Amino acid sequence: MAIEFKPFDNGSDTITIGGTITSGDNIITGPFPRYNVSKELIIKDTLYVGETYTITVTGTALISGSGVDMLTPGARQNALHDIMRDLLFVRGQRGKLIIEPYGGGANKIIFDDAKLTSVELPEQTDTSQGTQSQEYVFAFEASVLNKGSDEVAGPDTSGLKDVTESWEFGNVDEQSTQRNFTITHTLSATGTPVVDSGDPTDITSGYVAAKNFVNARLATLGASPFGENVKDFGKNDGQQKIFLTTGNNAPLALSDSGIYNQVNTYTQDILEGTFSVTRTWLASGNSASVTIEVVEGSDSPEYNTVQVNVDVQGYESAAPDSTTSTRYQNAVAAYNAISLSDLAQAGYSGGFTLKTVARSSSVTRSTTAGTISATATFDDQQSVVPGSITSSVSVTDSNPDGGNQIVAIIPIIARKLGPIIQDMGTTNESTKTISVEAQMPRNPSTGTFDKPTFIWQEYAPVGGFRQNFSEVFSNSNGRYSLTVDWVYTLGEGGGDGGDDGDGGDDDGGSL
Repeated sequence: MAIEFKPFDNGSDTITIGGTITSGDNIITGPFPRYNVSKELIIKDTLYVGETYTITVTGTALISGSGVDMLTPGARQNALHDIMRDLLFVRGQRGKLIIEPYGGGANKIIFDDAKLTSVELPEQTDTSQGTQSQEYVFAFEASVLNKGSDEVAGPDTSGLKDVTESWEFGNVDEQSTQRNFTITHTLSATGTPVVDSGDPTDITSGYVAAKNFVNARLATLGASPFGENVKDFGKNDGQQKIFLTTGNNAPLALSDSGIYNQVNTYTQDILEGTFSVTRTWLASGNSASVTIEVVEGSDSPEYNTVQVNVDVQGYESAAPDSTTSTRYQNAVAAYNAISLSDLAQAGYSGGFTLKTVARSSSVTRSTTAGTISATATFDDQQSVVPGSITSSVSVTDSNPDGGNQIVAIIPIIARKLGPIIQDMGTTNESTKTISVEAQMPRNPSTGTFDKPTFIWQEYAPVGGFRQNFSEVFSNSNGRYSLTVDWVYTLGEGGGDGGDDGDGGDDDGGSL
């Protein structure tokens, strides 16, 4: 009939606390001690984590053995100090705590994983006077009560003393073309050491139990916050998903395909037995963030311009433990789906149609950051050369109406009015020249410049004779030029060429 504490350390002896008159090492001689047991249940929602027992043992240690004659000054107090020292030497460790009833009955209360948390030696009482006895208080904690043959259902988890799980959902305030959401999941556990029932010396750290629980819970939930198993801890069917709309309890219109930028942050304290993870996601209907700016340029006599600035930030769709990133691939996919010319036209307030070929453009790419930045300028200048960035046609007509007069200039000696100018009654030939200049864009498929097709024949005069044709194209820079000359007469060109009259006065006038 005593209370025994059997440390799990192989080198430590069993400590007998009271209930005996036997003296010796690791034996606290004295009457059977008093004890108090309190139990705290740990329940999280419908999850039964376990229980914690607090056991307090209070008793009186007596002096035993020889050499404690009251007639010898200080002998009893000296012996009492030995007892006090032995009490204080009891190590704070884990072991099996056995409370055996008075009389040595078999119905023992056994805690399989008791931990000694404190030893207290109260001040001397008036009765003891510091020479008769010593009060003591042992405090233990335990989480496993040996239930014997009347075993009942244990906790839902093993070796845990606390579990917390939380989810956060919010909007992202950013300048982009779409609405995004942030999701944060925090899961933490605190474990308690677990003793192997077959080998009491085999103790698993509480940190291991906490880590095993968190990893198992993550495996159940899956990598997506919208997975089928992301529900509350309830065990019944028909549980609600965590993320619901407030109106009709329908799941949010987001799915696994819209989950990006997952980051897992682990925090662990080995000695405190804690392990936690915080997971964050970005939920979006797009694989990249796209920022668009449209700026109209100042009007000019030739054309109006519109500048489009686009910034694309690809989202990460690879798993957190992946060694490769998908941000740039997602940025490319989002950028390729954008039509810069359509964006420019949509943001243009003028009454004309912009050319689909940019007047100027630049693109900056970062494969490491997963970003693409593009700037393009479009204008509403008419494109006379199909598909050109810039183009112009100059037309030069000489004597287009046949109004030029051919005259004879006859000098007369001593004539004060000067020479006689005689109209010959005819005109010189008419000419027409076109000059074309164009800048062609680079073909995005081939990376080269394509020679344009320009229908110069549309500019030819009726009945004209082509006298010169010159065409230059540079496939290194896309510059194109064309020059064509014609000569014609109005008579041959379908107009009135006039008669063959002899013109003015034959005698050339008077002297």
